[in-house]
Formats: sequence, C-alpha cells, structure tokens
Amino acid sequence: MHSFSTATQNIIASKEINPQRSFCTHLSHHIRIIFLGVFCSLLQACSSSMLQLERHTSNNQEDELVRYVANQEKLYRIAAPLLVKNAPLCKSATRNIMGFTAKNQYSYSSELASTANKLFKLTDHLQVVSILEGSGAERAGIKRGDIFLKVQNQTIPTGINTEIETARLLSTLMSHSVNLPISIERNGLIYSFNIPLTLACAFNLELGNSDVIHAFNDGRRILITRGMLEAFSSDTDLAAIIAREIAHSALKHTASLQMTANAAQAIDGLIPVLRNNVGDAAIKDQKVMPANLDQAADRVAIAMLVRAGYEAEQLPLTLQKLAAIKNNEKYTAAHPLTSERLRLIQDIIVQIKQKTSAGKSSPP
Repeated sequence: MHSFSTATQNIIASKEINPQRSFCTHLSHHIRIIFLGVFCSLLQACSSSMLQLERHTSNNQEDELVRYVANQEKLYRIAAPLLVKNAPLCKSATRNIMGFTAKNQYSYSSELASTANKLFKLTDHLQVVSILEGSGAERAGIKRGDIFLKVQNQTIPTGINTEIETARLLSTLMSHSVNLPISIERNGLIYSFNIPLTLACAFNLELGNSDVIHAFNDGRRILITRGMLEAFSSDTDLAAIIAREIAHSALKHTASLQMTANAAQAIDGLIPVLRNNVGDAAIKDQKVMPANLDQAADRVAIAMLVRAGYEAEQLPLTLQKLAAIKNNEKYTAAHPLTSERLRLIQDIIVQIKQKTSAGKSSPP
C-alpha cells in the first residue's frame, strides 16, 4: 500500500478482478492518504498502479519487481514536493495526508506475492516502506519497517483486504482531523505517535510499464511511463514533466476535452507490474492538447516548480531536451513545442521572477 505524503490516493488491494475490486478501485481514487507519493493510496497506500496487477509470466520476476519498485519510489520521491507544496494551486483538488507509504504481502497479485515476500519481508500487517521527506510522518519519527497497528485507538485490519478497509477507516478520520494518533510496532516494541496531517494536491502518481516516452492523466491519476523515467537522468527534468501533468489535472483539462474515459483506460492498461501486450497500444488514442490549454498548464507548472524549490527556467529546458530525444513522438505529438509556446513560457518566467523579487508569492 502506498501512502505517500500527498493526500492523494488510497488503497486498492489487488486480487483478481471482481465486483469488489471495481468498488475498491473507485474507493482508492477518493481516499489515497499517504503518498510517499502521491501519491499513493491509503496511507495513501498502494496506488492503483501498484495494486492493480494482472496475471502474467516473467522469466525473472525478481528483477522485474525490483526494477518496478525502484522506479515507483523514484517517481514518488520526485513528485512529493510538487504535490505537497502546491496545494494552494490545486484549489479544490486537495487532501490531507500523513506522509508515508505502507504495504503488506497482499499489495501484489498472486503471481508476485511470494516474490514480494521474499524480497521485502512483507506479512499480513501493513508495514511502512517509504516516508515523505518533510512530512508529518517524518517529523513525528515514523521509520521504514514500522508496522501500522492502530489509528485513534482503532485497530488497523490485516489480511487480503487490509488496504481497502484501512482506506475506509482513514478517509473519515483524516477529513475531520488536523493530527492523527497512531500506534506502531518496531523491533517488537509498541510506540505511539501523533502525526500532523499535511494538505497536498490530491492526484495519484502511477508508473506506466512501457518503453514509450509519455505522460498523461485522467483527472485523478497522473501516469509517467518507465520510458519517460529512463529518458532523463536528472530529477529536475522529471519534476518539470510531473509539474505539467499536475497542472493539467488541477485545471481539469482532460475532462474539458472529454478524454477522461480513454485516458483512464490507457492508465489501467499500463500499470501492471509485469509487462503485457496491451500497454503500448493503450496510448494511441490520446488527443493532441490544444495550444491554449498547454499554455495554461505551462503557466501553472512553472509556478509549481518555483514553489517546490526548482528554477523557473527548468520547464523550457526540459521541454527542449525532450523534443530532441528520439522516439518521443507520442509526447511531442500530444504537446507540440512551437516557437510561440516557448516565447510565451519565457514571458511567464519573467513575470514570476518579477513577483518573486517584489516579495510576492508566485501564483500562476
């Protein structure tokens, strides 16, 4: 279960698809609470991408899972400050989070459960696997490996439906609280902590298991492909791409273009941990973003980058690097980088710097 600190998503215990699974998927999009990022599900736990796993075979499941988890943790780490520090720019799309990600052995499909147990020593209990830097969880003293036992004296469920049931419990508590008292087990001892909640942008970050270089959203979930992660070695470049997708989501561009259903279907096809033949094909129906909407997202994304501690110039630098990369046709086609767009981006940067130098905040 991923509960990154971005108050964005919930938990979706992944088992075989059934009516309860459909309900869980819906619940997860509304409750993600912790987001190591974002971003993810109940404790924000288990992002739908981590949990919605299907049956596939792999010659080396350990390597596949290790790589997937490493990429997902990288994605969460980079996205975290953008989600946490930009709640004012996400307006109504915000949520309280605790700031850690937790999982148990049932956070993976039956094909991967034994591998996950072997690699990560997960049991029936939710165990902290990641902590958001600067979050309430970190400040309170939560550590990796802590076993999540209680919240406000209510026992955290265990077993197959742990993430779903915990998501239900936390969704109510977190929407009416400023702090949450929790109990954890560490090295056989019980400790109590009072976790100050953090308001963050309520968008879930999903890792797309595809070599295609792309990024898009369905209004609630933001998907960054493995190809995009591997195209850039710099966190700052990836932060710029993520900031743009957060901006598009906050501005509800996907819904305005009536792309929500297609985008959601594409994300569902790209998030399984084990590779399949559906993922890349799912990207093909993504529409070209109109110039005025791309420009609006550029403005908000630059402000978001500045608020998260990045340089305003990072966005145009990253977009130009991306345009120069071979085999990036999908992203470039969806977001054409014209000379006019670059000129407008430079104008936005000048405006934001003027506001910053005058001691003002940097709203879009």
